[in-house]
Amino acid sequence: MTEDSQDIQMKKEIPVSFLLDEVRCGFVIPAAIKQAWAAELTVLQEIDRVCRKHHITYYADWGTLLGCVRHGGFVPWDDDIDIVMKREDYIRFLTVAVPDMEEGYAVQTFHNQPDFWLFMGKVVGKNHFCFEKKHLRRFHNFPYIACVDIFVLDYVYRNRDKEEKRKAICKYMLGIADGITEGKIQDKDREWHLRRLEQMTGQHYERIEDPVEMARYLYGEAEKCFAWVPEQEADHLVQMFPWGLKEQPHYYPKEYYGEPVYLPFEYTEIPVPSLYDKMLRERYGDYLRLVKNAGAHDYPFFEGQKKNLQKVLDFPLPSFKFDREKLERIREELEYKEKSYKTMGEECLQELLTLKDHAFPSLHIHL
Repeated sequence: MTEDSQDIQMKKEIPVSFLLDEVRCGFVIPAAIKQAWAAELTVLQEIDRVCRKHHITYYADWGTLLGCVRHGGFVPWDDDIDIVMKREDYIRFLTVAVPDMEEGYAVQTFHNQPDFWLFMGKVVGKNHFCFEKKHLRRFHNFPYIACVDIFVLDYVYRNRDKEEKRKAICKYMLGIADGITEGKIQDKDREWHLRRLEQMTGQHYERIEDPVEMARYLYGEAEKCFAWVPEQEADHLVQMFPWGLKEQPHYYPKEYYGEPVYLPFEYTEIPVPSLYDKMLRERYGDYLRLVKNAGAHDYPFFEGQKKNLQKVLDFPLPSFKFDREKLERIREELEYKEKSYKTMGEECLQELLTLKDHAFPSLHIHL
C-alpha cells in the first residue's frame, strides 16, 4: 500500500450479529456460511497487515469486487474472497510478506502443493482441518481450511505480433508440461520438444527425470514468460492464465489499477481499483442486476472438506436433519396443550382480579 493508505486499516472487531443466520436479497445465509465468511475475513486481515507493512498493493477482484460495490460485502450466494495483485507486488508478497505472517498462515501454489496446477496463490489460515481451541477462537469456530485467492496481473505487449509470439511460447510450454504429467509425451519425445522450445526462446531448460517435477519446473518457466512484458511496452493488464492465453475479454487498461480506494465490506473495508465502475461494466454489463449463481466453484466451498473429514471419522458429524413426523402433533399432545392453555388463562385472569382488588377495592366485576 502507499503512504496515503497507511492509516486505513481493516477493522478487526467482528459484531456478534454477523455470525447469525440472515436473509439477504431473499437468499438464506446460515450461520455455518457466516463462520466461513468471518474466517476468510480473518485471513484477509492478516494479508492486509503484511501488505501495508511492506507497501504491497492489492485489490478486491471478481465476486469480491462485485459484492463490495453492489452489496457492501459478500455477494449473498458467494462464499469466497478474491483479490488480485500486479506481478511485482505478488512476487514481493511471496518473498517478503509471507515470511512475516503470523504462525499458522501459509500460501499454497503449484510450487508447494500437490495436484495444484493454477497460476495463483491461496493464502490459508492453516493447511489442514483444526479443532484446537486456539484455532477455533481465532477463526470464529470454523474448523475447515479458510482461504483467500490471490490472482496475478501481467502486462500485455502493445505490439500484437510480439504478444502473439509470447502467447504461443507460453501455450507450447504448458502443453509440454501437461503432456509429460499425463503420459502423452514419452521420454523419447520429451527431448525433441524441449529443444524446439529452446529454439523458440533462445533459453536453456533443465532436464529433470521425475515427470511431476519436470512439469512443475516448466510451469515456473511459463510464469516467468507471463512476466516478460515491461510496463512501458504495455497499455493493458490481464490474468494471463487463463484469460490472456484464451484471448477472452478480460484485458483492462493499466490505469484501472492505479491507487486503490477503500470501500465498505461487511464490518470492515477493502481496497478496490479506483475505476471499479468502468471495470465492472466491462466485465458484467449491468452489474447491479442480481444474478444468483455460485460462481466457479461448489457452494458451500467447505462441503468437500466436510465430506473428506467424515470419511476418516467413526461417528457422524453433527448436522441438521429434517423429521417430517415432527410436523404432526399427536392427539395426547394436543389435548395436553389445550388443557395447559386453559389452565394458564384461568391463572392469568385470577391474578388480574387479585391485582384489581388491591388497586380498586370498591370496583366490583362479575364474571
